[in-house]
Amino acid sequence: MAQLSWRGRTADEFRRVISVRVRELRELGEREDAVADLLDRVADRVEQAA
Repeated sequence: MAQLSWRGRTADEFRRVISVRVRELRELGEREDAVADLLDRVADRVEQAA
């Protein structure tokens, strides 16, 4: 993540920071979904092999 602060000195800077945070949260959510899908596939394979 770029910065830990949500504060900006101006309204434009604040909007830019919020925009970056929203994008980072979306990307994190996408990665989390991908990991969950992978773990589901692994669990299915383990179950089939058992």
